[in-house]
Amino acid sequence: TRTEWLAQPPREELTDLKLPVNNVIIAHTATEGCTTQQACKALVQSIQRYHVSQTNYGDIGYNFLIGGDDFIYEGRGWLKVGAHTKSYNTISYGIAFIGNYEVKDRPTEQQIEQLVLLLSNGTNGGWLAKEYKLCGASQVKTTISPGKYLMEQLKLLPHFSNNAACRLRVRLIQEYHMDGKNYDDITYNFLIGGDGHIYEGRNWHKIGAYIPGYNSRSIGVAFIGEYNYGTKPTKRQVELLQYLLHCGVRDRYLKDGYKLYASEQLDSAVGTGKWLIEALQSLPHIRLAKCMYQVKLIQEFHSNPDSRNFSDIAYQFLVGGDGNAYEGRGWTKQGAHTKGFNVDSICIAFIGTFIADPPPIAQLSAAKQLILLGMKENYLASNYSLYGHRQLAPFESPGKALFDIIKTWPHWSNKLGSNHWVEPTNDTTNRR
Repeated sequence: TRTEWLAQPPREELTDLKLPVNNVIIAHTATEGCTTQQACKALVQSIQRYHVSQTNYGDIGYNFLIGGDDFIYEGRGWLKVGAHTKSYNTISYGIAFIGNYEVKDRPTEQQIEQLVLLLSNGTNGGWLAKEYKLCGASQVKTTISPGKYLMEQLKLLPHFSNNAACRLRVRLIQEYHMDGKNYDDITYNFLIGGDGHIYEGRNWHKIGAYIPGYNSRSIGVAFIGEYNYGTKPTKRQVELLQYLLHCGVRDRYLKDGYKLYASEQLDSAVGTGKWLIEALQSLPHIRLAKCMYQVKLIQEFHSNPDSRNFSDIAYQFLVGGDGNAYEGRGWTKQGAHTKGFNVDSICIAFIGTFIADPPPIAQLSAAKQLILLGMKENYLASNYSLYGHRQLAPFESPGKALFDIIKTWPHWSNKLGSNHWVEPTNDTTNRR
């Protein structure tokens, strides 16, 4: 008990858990191990001091700890929310094995028996659900805890769940959507986890709540995870998406000619992630994603400190071969595209290289419509001048095939100010 290991009282009022709890997360303390009560008590006291004074917790973070002396140490206990696994504390118990089970410590048979007895006590007392799921901390966050040697033993326990992380994440998403966003349910129709499972949200029958203006005429499928700077979606996840869509067509929930979009194509505030967009490229019903993926790569290149180190993508707009215009910095923000001209110009970049071959008609049309929109909304002066980048800076942009076309457009100008770049002549008379 806390009294026996001389625990300090909590620094603040702790929050009550909603019982019974459905999940147990096992960690290790990543400290020295201990094999005597004296040493284990001292370590638990030290962990409490560290959690309170250094991490600013209200008490020791774990609900329970298990020492190498084969004793269980009460932390926050069965009734209070822990501080062991961010985003999962309110729906799980955190139990830590004292020591480092990645490097040198090995869980003993007695320690595992103590864990099993503790969990049995939890279910018998009604604090832990009888069908609880058990997982290691490394399954739900980026950490090596509880260590490979302890994970080997946890996998042998009857309640251990390989897909606990995704199940927990779906539950948290639902709670966030309902409690944080005040929706009636989780907003997606389906979710696909990295564990190789499809999770049912609102299903085929109910309208989702993921993108305003599209919910009543679309099905929202979310990949669980972060796919912009995190990991790439697995091949299995993409296969599950294809299977789900196949079932939708087969069972007449989707039309044969359905269109597949990445969320940020319909609402820029709803991210998809570059790795996920890349993975969707091969799917037959995908629309527009290739150009959008190129725009994201360009933004990443411009913003990267090791390349351009700009504050954002350099262009105000980009137009793609899909016939769509993509907003960069927009009409009202200064670009970073042409030195000496950024303060008083709008730059529209054509996605692609057009040295020998011209852009498709749809791409040219998108640029023209964008210019007309700029004039209509008074972002562009009615007497604006149109230039190719190569007229103002030492680059072959736009490529010759595109440049030859825009020279025929209204407002194109070859009248340049004193700060423009002058292309060197091919005069060779002074060469030796």
